[in-house]
Amino acid sequence: MFSKRNASKPSDELLDKVRYVLSFRMMLSSCRDSSDGETDGLASYLGDQLMSLLGQLGIQALYRKSRGLLDKRSKLSCLVKEDEAVCLEFVDIAYGYASGSYALHAVHRYNPGRWEQKIDAAYQKCRELAGEWDNARHLEQQLGAAQDAQAVVALMEATQDPQHSLKLLALSPKYDANSFTLYMAYLLTGKAAQAHRVLQSTAEFHPADARLHLSLGNFYWAALCNVTKQTATIDLGPLRQVTLQALTCDRATARQRAETHFLHAVRLSKDRGIEQQANEQLASLRTID
Repeated sequence: MFSKRNASKPSDELLDKVRYVLSFRMMLSSCRDSSDGETDGLASYLGDQLMSLLGQLGIQALYRKSRGLLDKRSKLSCLVKEDEAVCLEFVDIAYGYASGSYALHAVHRYNPGRWEQKIDAAYQKCRELAGEWDNARHLEQQLGAAQDAQAVVALMEATQDPQHSLKLLALSPKYDANSFTLYMAYLLTGKAAQAHRVLQSTAEFHPADARLHLSLGNFYWAALCNVTKQTATIDLGPLRQVTLQALTCDRATARQRAETHFLHAVRLSKDRGIEQQANEQLASLRTID
């Protein structure tokens, strides 16, 4: 039903676009905080982009969920505002509270205007961001199912923008598994520089992760071992190929960075095993000429 104050009616296409913007916002909001209280960096990253665009457009897209007292059906009140003026207000009823399937219940206000073009821009942005979300999740699943290192590297290189894909994977709640899979794959395929970049990029978003600092410290430590011929007495495993050239630094810089990362690992670690490894690496570092 429609308010008698409104002579015109919003199109189904307009209502669907508003619903899409709101549903995408709700999905990101529900994913921001996981069950253990950790922030979902990917949801926050995409949500911030959407809110930034809405701010630039000067519009607000708001929603409020409620449950009917008599029929027990879930209602979703939707509101679009521009310059604090209500442009569109309608209520949907959800059939199956968690299904996300809504049917129009009532339109309380509708004022046609140029704001509809802004909603279209927001809708297009949501489609773009939703594509990034889906691609990141799909790539994450593919990496987890890959059979060998070459398959992992091939998946990354097949993406439209590998560096951006790496960023999305680093923002994911599963960033630790993603980074381990990627950097080991690059190491095992002889791509030490790319492996180092994986850890660096991931650590930028998770600077308090002690394991990342330990892994980064090991890269610089391994490069020093290789250049000073310490490999005769130390088994570096896949790190035997790491060079100062791959890390684009000299010996003094590598030593300073290794020590810094090991100290960060000791300071930040809540795992005695990581703390012990970092302390052992610090002791080993001081024996390297």
